[in-house]
Amino acid sequence: TTANAYKKTHSGSTDILIGKISANGTTLIASTLLGGSNNDGFNAKDLIKNYADDFRGDIITDDFGNVYIASTTRSSNFPTTAGAYQSSKSLANDAVLVKLNSNLQNVLFSTFIGGAGEDAAYSVKLLNNSVFIGGGTSSNNLTWPPNSLHSNYLGGSSDGFIAEFSADSGKIKSGTYYGTGTYDQIYFIETDIDGRIYATGQTEGTLNRSASKFGKDNSKQFLTCVKNTLDSSFWQTTFGHSTSLPELSPSAFMVDNCYNIYFSGWGATNNLVTTANAFQKITDNEDFYLLVLDQDAKNLVYATYFGGNESSDHVDGGTSRFDKSGVVYQSVCSSCPQAPPGLQDFPVTPGAAYTSNASYRCSNASFKFDFEITYAINANFTFSPLKICNNDTIRFTNLSKPGLKYRWDFGDGDTSVNFNETHKYKSEGSYSVTLTVTDPVSCNISAIKKLIVKVEKSPTGKISIKGERCSKNYEFTLEDGEYDPNYKWLINGTEASNSKTFKKELEAGISNVLVVLKHPIYDCYDSLKIQVNTSNDSSGNLQLANIITPNADGKNDCFKIAGISAICNEIKFSIYNRWGELLFKTNDINDCWEATVQGTTTLVPDGTYYYILEMVRSTNINPKEKITGTINVIR
Repeated sequence: TTANAYKKTHSGSTDILIGKISANGTTLIASTLLGGSNNDGFNAKDLIKNYADDFRGDIITDDFGNVYIASTTRSSNFPTTAGAYQSSKSLANDAVLVKLNSNLQNVLFSTFIGGAGEDAAYSVKLLNNSVFIGGGTSSNNLTWPPNSLHSNYLGGSSDGFIAEFSADSGKIKSGTYYGTGTYDQIYFIETDIDGRIYATGQTEGTLNRSASKFGKDNSKQFLTCVKNTLDSSFWQTTFGHSTSLPELSPSAFMVDNCYNIYFSGWGATNNLVTTANAFQKITDNEDFYLLVLDQDAKNLVYATYFGGNESSDHVDGGTSRFDKSGVVYQSVCSSCPQAPPGLQDFPVTPGAAYTSNASYRCSNASFKFDFEITYAINANFTFSPLKICNNDTIRFTNLSKPGLKYRWDFGDGDTSVNFNETHKYKSEGSYSVTLTVTDPVSCNISAIKKLIVKVEKSPTGKISIKGERCSKNYEFTLEDGEYDPNYKWLINGTEASNSKTFKKELEAGISNVLVVLKHPIYDCYDSLKIQVNTSNDSSGNLQLANIITPNADGKNDCFKIAGISAICNEIKFSIYNRWGELLFKTNDINDCWEATVQGTTTLVPDGTYYYILEMVRSTNINPKEKITGTINVIR
């Protein structure tokens, strides 16, 4: 476990372990234990129907990295939070739903779900602001909110169940039993782009199939689609060959953006239907079975076996994944002989990392299978940082499958059609950011993703400055605004004061004055900056050149008085040739003589010229003093 883990010490027989690893797999970012003094994450025997059902459970994350866990516990002191749907454990194993923050330091909500029998949650999904779980229960006294599809236990050794909770608070919103009067369990739930809830599992009873659905009456694997309020059903069907006992242990489930339904399971695979284009049409009755149905399970789209021709291929509990583009990622047990030297029958592809089985026991095998059913676009993006202040820059990163067009709506009236984008929000608040991806040749034509960006308020304030005439002494004031009283001033990077008003004598040149502010409520910072150019004040260091080169090269082309300013000084200045003829006259310190005759374009020849500078008023130089010298013109 990591330093700031929620739970660092193991307790009881089994604990749940949650780990977070960097994207490149090199760093353990966070790791924590979760559990109480008994078995956690370990299913009860009454609900174990398939090999290794002991280890079923699920974990997902939301767009902000918060972690949601569906599992089970026998610990009466499993951590729950205030306001939990059920804060005390019932008699046996209870299902649990837990939400942790992204760094695995805090449990945001946690609740038991259980009654007089055994209860376990196997699957968890997010939809809008709700989190749904699916599982199995032998408890006949679970209580659901009003108007549930099946509020009462349906009978037999177990029922499936689906429950909806608030993704923010963990409060229960809806729930239902599902099944028949015998054995039933739900192993996976899924959602479609319209927000409908799908479930798949096993039954030993008779589920009445809806009209015009693919399947076989009285078979023992079921599919169902229900309203997300869990108060009504759209349809249900059963599939498989056996009409006595379930033959497939579900291992992955998905509904894509074009409503196609994907199922993966393993078990007794004889006599299952396959399509003409199946990857593998022959089975040794111990393989995986991959199935795709079209929208609302009306027709079979694709079905194939997958596995070795001699050994028992299976999964030790747990789950595998489909992505929404119709690709399944499976990690399985394969090539399982009874004795050495070991089988080599699992299908591998050219260039695979390991093309042979090094063990005479069961070996891990992984496969990725693309069904290539349809072309669908998706919309997905992230943003960083996750928390910003107004006028900060936020970066939106497009993670969508490439489409034809993209449109961002940032929720503040601004839009963009770029693939990736950055944005600044002028005011604090919550903004719904929408990315719409469009491609008319895709099955779903367009896809939409929405995320909420929370913008906090930056501090406000203003710097005022007062300077003593013709000196480098300044008074700085932080005027009223919305800021924390703990602030500091810096001048050229050095801390100068933490008072609201202070005086400072600046060095000659440009000084960068900065004050760093924090908002009194939000964790937002800002800095106010000004530049003070002390060269605008008189230093008294009069500078008069004695050579100019007016050849139009942009360098030293004219004669100018330097080192004093018009703010603090008043002058009379004139230039003469050797015969005493006046060539230039000005009262403006900023005027520049370009070696011409009295403002005309007539150029004076190269040679020596004479000037008289009279200080009419000055802070640092004696007034009425006449300063004389020569200027050499060289072209």
